[in-house]
Amino acid sequence: MLCLKCVKLCGHATLAAAHTLFSSGLVDTNIIEFVTLSGLLTAKRIPADKISRASNLQNGETEEGFYIELDFPADPITEFKVDETSQVSGALYGASIIEIRRSQVADDLLVVVTSGENVTEVQPQLDAIVKCPGRGIIVSGIAPPGSGFDFFSRFFCPKFGINEDPACGTAHCALASYWSKKLGKCDFNAYQASPRGGVFNIHLDEQNQRVLLRGKAVTVMEGCILV
Repeated sequence: MLCLKCVKLCGHATLAAAHTLFSSGLVDTNIIEFVTLSGLLTAKRIPADKISRASNLQNGETEEGFYIELDFPADPITEFKVDETSQVSGALYGASIIEIRRSQVADDLLVVVTSGENVTEVQPQLDAIVKCPGRGIIVSGIAPPGSGFDFFSRFFCPKFGINEDPACGTAHCALASYWSKKLGKCDFNAYQASPRGGVFNIHLDEQNQRVLLRGKAVTVMEGCILV
């Protein structure tokens, strides 16, 4: 079970709440402000065609509906102690590690591997990950050519009851900081290669050190509560 005392903000819940408010017409604005234990979180409604034009879609492909943009603080990347590398390597069986870094805010380990394909091949040893430093482990690598993405990632956080997060917003606040320096760009299409999968459209505002995460939500169920 997820320890709610350890999580001051849930991006999944915020995205779902914003989607419901925007879709139902309960708000007549394109911006919603949520008060969280981490401070004010802004959700903005953006037409899908604006994202499509900025994402280099091919063959005249277009999108319908809208994206929701969540405004997060960027998570700077710091150094990692070299003497703990073997412990991390053992916890990620099958990982071809290039380097290991640490996120400053969330205190996650960022393990960079040789490719996006290797990201999908990693076999996490959850009992060993629990013993590693930091909150959790982000694994990331350059996306395969022609995939339409810039990088792949996965996120493991068994310490807080999340063996593998299907789509983690806070992890991408660190990933945006890292890949911006590596790729020399501030706009990304990213894929979280969990079993369920997650797609992120990302903009890093370097000047203000903010990460704008854009994604879609889908309503799968509606119900009524009788009081």
